[in-house]
Amino acid sequence: MMKICGYIFVDVLIGLLLVSVAFGVVLNCKTNQDQKLLWAFEKELASRSASSLFMRMKKKMDLPERVNGFYVQQQGTSVVLEGCYGNYTYALEDGSH
Repeated sequence: MMKICGYIFVDVLIGLLLVSVAFGVVLNCKTNQDQKLLWAFEKELASRSASSLFMRMKKKMDLPERVNGFYVQQQGTSVVLEGCYGNYTYALEDGSH
């Protein structure tokens, strides 16, 4: 009986370990996806002025909307991207953040 309980305990520990590893992999992939989308947006910002990018986005949709996986809204003279793991603010004047 004691031996069976030991096997069950070990099986439960292994199961919990596998679940936690799987959860960590999924969370890491989600974070990497958020970062890739942010890099793509920053690359596009670097290739044109921030204000023209914002005007192009505004023509395509009524803000706030989702662009490249980010929730986008204008706050004064800035564009705010709300990602899954943080907010990123870009000034419209010079494209800096």
